[in-house]
Amino acid sequence: MNPIVRALLAAVAVFAICFGIGYARSAVVGAGAFEPNWFEYGFLAVVAGVLTYVGPDAAQRRRNRQDLKDSLTGKR
Repeated sequence: MNPIVRALLAAVAVFAICFGIGYARSAVVGAGAFEPNWFEYGFLAVVAGVLTYVGPDAAQRRRNRQDLKDSLTGKR
């Protein structure tokens, strides 16, 4: 999958999850009107998108784990 598309999907998912948690929190705990914190939700979505874009993919994480294991067991 294209890294930009993956980052956008992660941002949208994080925004939706934060929005849902905020709504549930206000409906269950607050029992008042739902007032979303747009800045917080948007900021967390942007951070998640950027981290998804610049972070390692599954193959890189696998190589990193193997390199760490090899360095700890002395196989190099």
